[in-house]
Amino acid sequence: MTLDDFKFIKCLGSGGFSNVFLVRSAFNGKFYAMKLINKKFIIDSEREGIVENERYILGEVKSDFMTKLEFCFETNNHFVLVIECKNIY
Repeated sequence: MTLDDFKFIKCLGSGGFSNVFLVRSAFNGKFYAMKLINKKFIIDSEREGIVENERYILGEVKSDFMTKLEFCFETNNHFVLVIECKNIY
């Protein structure tokens, strides 16, 4: 899976070391929220545990109050979390 497998629709938000985008899958046409986490910042500031915890929690916790982690992968520059996006359009 790569970033090219998604069409970027718009930026939903940004923070200190990540940006979240509304994307659409080229495979199934579904909308997702994609969080791009700056890999260099995380590694340089020794905060890998933050990403590991977020990935674990999103992938393991099953609750109506949390979104589901659909995919995760990494690029040369980013850790990527692709999360279900409900009630879009």
